[in-house]
Amino acid sequence: MKYNMKKILMLFIAVALSLSISAKSMREVWISMPDSIIPYLDRNLRMELIDFIDMKVKAEVKNKLDENTEIDVFSDNYVSIRLNGSSQMQIKLLPSKVGDSLLCMVRTFNGPEQESEIEFYSQGWKRLDSYNIDLNKFIPSMVVKPDTMSQSKFDELREKMYPVMVNATLLQNEDYLILQLTSPILFKDEKMQLKPILLQRKLKWNSERFN
Repeated sequence: MKYNMKKILMLFIAVALSLSISAKSMREVWISMPDSIIPYLDRNLRMELIDFIDMKVKAEVKNKLDENTEIDVFSDNYVSIRLNGSSQMQIKLLPSKVGDSLLCMVRTFNGPEQESEIEFYSQGWKRLDSYNIDLNKFIPSMVVKPDTMSQSKFDELREKMYPVMVNATLLQNEDYLILQLTSPILFKDEKMQLKPILLQRKLKWNSERFN
């Protein structure tokens, strides 16, 4: 009996050690990122940003395009980076039912309005295409007619809003993805008219997908 308990205990310790060794922190993930992900921010520049964070000073460098890249937030499982004046990135470690945490990356492009794309990677930076999301599929569920609005008015506004884009944001302290619609060709007053019919979506990560 004592031998069996000792064997179980040793097995438990071995599993715990293997998990702690295999699981990576955001610091390790950030430094090990392939240069091809952000070609103008190589390993040396990424390490320089980490050094600034350790020194508790502004984490900003000149990238290879001679633009400023700045880390806004850096924690054990989340990083938010302003890559340059036209784009930004968020990376978050998300729990998975099938092994180590996954990397969820959201890139957002700042045109007339913000538009995002989302990708998933293993901790070793292997692309996980099976997890990828087409953000456009959520558009119909984000356009809703208020009870007090006539159908004709709703149809008019809905037709006016296109083309439409999706802006996505990963929350730092919760495993949620926030989606908002943006209309790049409308004037400010037209965008205000659309507000009553546009909904924000908050998608929860369930260790397999956002829903």
